[in-house]
Amino acid sequence: MRGDPSGVESNLRAAPGLGLLPVTTVMATEKTTRTRSARTNGGTPFTGYEIHLGTTIVEEPCEPFAVLDHGGSDGACRPGVIGTYLHGALENPDVCAELFGVPAPASAPRSEHYARLADWFERHGRSLSRLGLT
Repeated sequence: MRGDPSGVESNLRAAPGLGLLPVTTVMATEKTTRTRSARTNGGTPFTGYEIHLGTTIVEEPCEPFAVLDHGGSDGACRPGVIGTYLHGALENPDVCAELFGVPAPASAPRSEHYARLADWFERHGRSLSRLGLT
């Protein structure tokens, strides 16, 4: 569920989410933006930038996505699903290697990664449509 009681992003005050994680997000009027250093649950260090407009409440026990260097945690994980406010975490090849279980690829230009991602979506787009995710 997502709530927007102040009408920050729309006149719709509440809307259901995808239901992939047991969380509720409530929009706020003040945006949080800051650089964060963190470690994944497997211990891989990374940096990202935290950006969000609101608060997410985890309603059932979930493993966090990351432990922040200041001691707090970020996100929620369930098998096959990750929720996080830490943008850029998946630009770290070691984080991707840990999450996806494959060795980190040799460094390549970002444009090459985007092209590979576009190819993946092209190949799997019909499957995602059937799930209502496109």
